[in-house]
Amino acid sequence: MPTQERPASVGPTYVTTSDLSRLLRKTQLRTIPYTAAPSTMDSNCQCALVDATVGNITFTLQKASSLGAGSLLCVVKNDASAFLVVVSPASGDSFFPVNSPALSARGDNCLLISDGNLTWYKIAVRIASLPV
Repeated sequence: MPTQERPASVGPTYVTTSDLSRLLRKTQLRTIPYTAAPSTMDSNCQCALVDATVGNITFTLQKASSLGAGSLLCVVKNDASAFLVVVSPASGDSFFPVNSPALSARGDNCLLISDGNLTWYKIAVRIASLPV
């Protein structure tokens, strides 16, 4: 019996944890500390360690369209100050779900994936004060 291929445009695409792990192992993560507000993720950065000891920081991502579909970005708060790191999409872009992650404790982080158009999908957000 011949097999039928499912058209690419039908239904959502799901990423399993093992798929994500394989993708992360293949991704070259570069860490760049940011200490000045406001900060913007540069085009060579895939993982940013953000230092908010100088005050609250709004950390603006690159345009989702500039990196292409499936591009991963990670933002981590790496200081123990009481100041926030608020992750924000570039002008014209959005998050799904809609709220911007606010990282308040050392180790808080979010992992985002681009649709290659105008949306960053939050695929993981870890807040240290919440149970894992």
